[in-house]
Amino acid sequence: MVNKTMAVLLLGASLAFASSASATMTQDRDEFENSDTAYEYGYSTTSQFGNEFTSDVKSVSLDNVNMTSSVPLTIYQVATSWGKSPWIEDYVGQVLSSNFSQSITLTFDKVVTGFSFLGMANNEGNTLTFSAGGEKLTLNSNSTDNPGGGDYFAWFGKGISSLTISTTDNDGFAIGKVSVVTNGQAVTPVPGPEAGAGLGALALGSMALYMKRRRKEDAAVA
Repeated sequence: MVNKTMAVLLLGASLAFASSASATMTQDRDEFENSDTAYEYGYSTTSQFGNEFTSDVKSVSLDNVNMTSSVPLTIYQVATSWGKSPWIEDYVGQVLSSNFSQSITLTFDKVVTGFSFLGMANNEGNTLTFSAGGEKLTLNSNSTDNPGGGDYFAWFGKGISSLTISTTDNDGFAIGKVSVVTNGQAVTPVPGPEAGAGLGALALGSMALYMKRRRKEDAAVA
């Protein structure tokens, strides 16, 4: 009986922690667009975020998902604001600048199961890091002054409500051509820092409680 009970508790803990293990980071747009989550829910791509030169932007509409930034952003047009040649993938749309902030956290009003963007630091010799769903992708970044520069970042996996983009560049970074996949569910608060971590702690706590109770019973019998 003891062994069976412990096995059930350990299985519950394993399943809880396994919930965050299916996230995937990629630099392959085809892999992102052909992923199971994109196939099931579809994806939308946003290249226009509002009026050019608008600063202090905290909220952006990505089709049917509202995205909120932890820091104010500024909208620029690649071709006119910077007078540059197209970015990677011949992108000439708008970008969101971090305004010298080295890190931004983006939160969503709906559960997101996929997210991708083009991004680059403002100066050569820096990296850009994309963190989502427990995964990270760090790439060396070309400068915004380098025509045709930029990198493609993508993630898909279990539903999340926020993600982070950061850089080693003191002057910040910019992102554009943002794609998002959502299952359409509204984001609701969950207990603990992460749902998976909470479930794992609950399973391990239950196992410890069982063992403590078992020891007391054995002591009483003896």
